[in-house]
Amino acid sequence: MLFYITPCKRGPKEKHLDNRFTQSEHAAIDFCQQLAKSHYENFPVASKILPRQLRLPIVVIYAFARIADDLADEESDVQVALHNLEEWKAKLERT
Repeated sequence: MLFYITPCKRGPKEKHLDNRFTQSEHAAIDFCQQLAKSHYENFPVASKILPRQLRLPIVVIYAFARIADDLADEESDVQVALHNLEEWKAKLERT
């Protein structure tokens, strides 16, 4: 698979660092935030206008859409792209 979840450094203002999430969920949230911050598009800037309580859910949705888009668009062979998407779908369904 093309994507690996690795924890990123947390800033002191991040609100998800409480007992609402497991360690695995923290790693997934960190991954989503790092992915959103690392792209040179308008999302990191535009997300600042979102209400604070919606930022984290929207970051997670953005990461999902970004990965799906990359899996579909970055492979020139359509059959391989479809296979990659199906493989990712199966992994998501197992979690």
